[in-house]
Amino acid sequence: MDTRADRRLQQMFDQLVSFVAVLDLDGRMIESGRPALDLAGVDFKDVEGTIFWESQWWNYDPAIARELEEDVARAREGKATTRQTAARFGDQGIIHVIRKTAPIYDTLGNVVEIIVSGTDITVQKQQEAALEREARRQAMLNRELRTRVRDLFVVVQESLETSAEQSHDKAALLDNARERIGALANAHIIGLDHDGEFTVDLRRLIEAVVGVHLPSPASFSCDGPPVRLANGIVTPLTLIVHELARWAHDHGAWRTRDGRVHLDWAVDQGSGPEGCDTLCLNWEEEAVDAPPVEESEAMIRCIARQLAKVEGEQARDLIEGGRRIRIRLPLR
Repeated sequence: MDTRADRRLQQMFDQLVSFVAVLDLDGRMIESGRPALDLAGVDFKDVEGTIFWESQWWNYDPAIARELEEDVARAREGKATTRQTAARFGDQGIIHVIRKTAPIYDTLGNVVEIIVSGTDITVQKQQEAALEREARRQAMLNRELRTRVRDLFVVVQESLETSAEQSHDKAALLDNARERIGALANAHIIGLDHDGEFTVDLRRLIEAVVGVHLPSPASFSCDGPPVRLANGIVTPLTLIVHELARWAHDHGAWRTRDGRVHLDWAVDQGSGPEGCDTLCLNWEEEAVDAPPVEESEAMIRCIARQLAKVEGEQARDLIEGGRRIRIRLPLR
């Protein structure tokens, strides 16, 4: 009978998820379930008689070992303790558990042994950590979105003022404002369409902004390494590329059937303010008729205004049959 009872008790121990151990009043192990032994890769004889809080499950962290020693002391006084903690199980690493330390009484009500049991909550802790990370990520994205929307309204106001400076009648004002705000909206959408992150692929941004002005697909080409733009540079660069493309359409290369525009870029590492990388763009137009000075200078003033926001630079060159505009922007 006793043997069968012992087997049933052992089977009950072994059904527990993480571990169960019976201790004497000094905290030495006198019995243990198989799961904890198997996970740790030891036999019971290796740990029998060991002070439990000094065993490999707990001694990796002095604070956790000290907590267990205190719990055993409470159990000697007839008090049970439950706490969330972590145990080390050999190759399995650290496993989060809910550990309960409780007294075992004899028929006279005396504490004669102590039982320590634990339930694996590692998956639960991982899920909680994942939810916390996602909450932090969403909070960051919300802050970024608020900042970006606020900045967008500021730039829309500035775009209206710039359009008013360059327009001679209400229709022209409306067209200019619509084009600039449309370019900003496209850039904003692109920035939200990359796994929820507020960065923009440079090539995709250029193609989206330039595309609305193209007379034909063959009239524009671009080339350069992959570059992801941080939030702060997207709006100024969007308006710069928009002004270049709009000017090419209205007054530059794309006014003629054979006009071509090529844009290439490179990254000059460590050459910007405070050692940041610099984005170097070259906008080249071929087959350019002599542009109206007023329109050309208006475009340059608009670009200069955007460059001033990000400590950028520009240079203009006349080339054979066309013109080149070089832009440098710090990739902060």
